[in-house]
Amino acid sequence: MARLRLTFILALVALTVGCGSSSNIGSNNGGGTNYGGGTNNGGTAQSQLNPQGNWLFRLIYGSNSSRSFTGQLFELYPPAVTAPSGLRPIGAACTSGYVDDNLYLLTPSQVTGTADVTFNFQQQTGLVQAATYTLTGTIATDQLHMSGIYTGSSPCESATSGTWTAQVIPSVTGNWAGSGGGMSAVFNITENADKTSPNLGQLSGTFTTAGGSPCIPDATYNIEHPMAISTNQYVSSSHVGEIVFLFSQTSSGLTITGEFDSVEPGATTMTGSLDWVGNPQSMGNGFTFTLNRQ
Repeated sequence: MARLRLTFILALVALTVGCGSSSNIGSNNGGGTNYGGGTNNGGTAQSQLNPQGNWLFRLIYGSNSSRSFTGQLFELYPPAVTAPSGLRPIGAACTSGYVDDNLYLLTPSQVTGTADVTFNFQQQTGLVQAATYTLTGTIATDQLHMSGIYTGSSPCESATSGTWTAQVIPSVTGNWAGSGGGMSAVFNITENADKTSPNLGQLSGTFTTAGGSPCIPDATYNIEHPMAISTNQYVSSSHVGEIVFLFSQTSSGLTITGEFDSVEPGATTMTGSLDWVGNPQSMGNGFTFTLNRQ
């Protein structure tokens, strides 16, 4: 799982801050099947629904088996849908005993008409038997849910088809507080939730630490985006899938990084850690934290 997280962070480093916005306007002259529970008004021209956001996907097969993935979708240039940071499987163990801790790429995927979606998941691995899934369905008119059917092949399970559902993982905007390793912290986070923005999911705000740690001194720190880590390389405090990445630098050379996981949409608790590099200590493994929404 450590290799997966490193790959995920490197994918974030590759992201650049873009400009402009997109126009998600289309027309529907027919009425496709709506798996997502939204209303489709047949021949009435409508705006194309936008799947941009953080999503939790569940692929359901057999009587009660499923696989879950999270990731951030963009539709900056309709009808193409992309996932620059990939899709992350939740839980590496599979029913077959195979361990899948690889990121999945979103290969050519799109929205057609007003609500029909097609997603192609491609496992990023050197294995000859790499997993692939093709999902077709619709996005609901609330733009918070999607569902449909899928086909695919994977060493993770024997099923080659089933149904799928997806729901948006809500913004983490708000106040969070927690403690770990004898230190406490309060976070005031604002998330960019603009579904037309290339900066969707970027975080800003502050966090304040207390407890007298010599590693992360008591102070108020800025949540930064982007933050330079080397020449022409930047990272951004971001909410990608179910993971919240936080970065902060001080004038004294202290760099603080945070990584918190919240799998279920609408969760009120996040678990993770704060790590540090630089003054006053050279490097640390961090404090394990549980944060609660205030």
